[in-house]
Amino acid sequence: MKIEEITRLLSREHFDSPQQIKDVISQLKDVYVVPSLTMTQGNLLYRARPINDLGEICNTSSLSYTPSDKNKFYKRASTPDNTMFYGISGDTHRNMVCGCLGEVCDCFRNNNPIHKHYKVVIGIWETTRDFTLPQIINPDGLNRSEAFGNSLEYLYFIRLLGNKASNVVDFQRLINGEFTKQVKNEEGYWFSAIFTEWILSLRDSYDGIIYESVQSTDSKLINNHCVALKPQVADNFLKFREALLFEFDYTGSEVKIPIPKQILVPLAK
Repeated sequence: MKIEEITRLLSREHFDSPQQIKDVISQLKDVYVVPSLTMTQGNLLYRARPINDLGEICNTSSLSYTPSDKNKFYKRASTPDNTMFYGISGDTHRNMVCGCLGEVCDCFRNNNPIHKHYKVVIGIWETTRDFTLPQIINPDGLNRSEAFGNSLEYLYFIRLLGNKASNVVDFQRLINGEFTKQVKNEEGYWFSAIFTEWILSLRDSYDGIIYESVQSTDSKLINNHCVALKPQVADNFLKFREALLFEFDYTGSEVKIPIPKQILVPLAK
């Protein structure tokens, strides 16, 4: 099926099941240019986990990805029984902490959050080799993060496709919209999750996928982005550094990033 037909179907049709979306995407046989980013060895990834009690964190696995057999829902870049390691990458420690809290705390992302006590552990991980990550970009050059600064280079290669160029850009625009939209229910993740599964199946060299964080609403967090890694990549090429505990109450006033209450020493696997 040609890429313009797939774009039209995915844009206009209502799908009653994720399998219907998978059936459409799997028919993409046309030319599709995918920009990629090399995340170099030594980069840090921050990953947040809300907890009720510190006793829930017994080892580094407690701060890593959900095991595949326990991953029963569609998420932004993962399907049931096919898990991913999600992390935030950014330009400063503070910005990555803010991005993590924005991902898991309603008071940082909702207009009318309830008053609530929050307890969040943020694990910090270091890459031990270079990662190759296909990028979900805005083809109109409206990406906030400098990590997606190759938009012009991408468009240059797109134009080499001649009359197919506009169709590829339309498809990329659709994909970007799915990754950057606010989602209210699991159905809203069907498209992005299935697309991730498909794109990672194309090349063994892909270690995961990278996209801009929809929860990083703070205008200062322009260089924050989300990384979703294959579990085997996380197991073999991420080194656990440390974990920070953030505990605070939201009482309706402006939310400020709290100072970590406790630093957790490196844990056994």
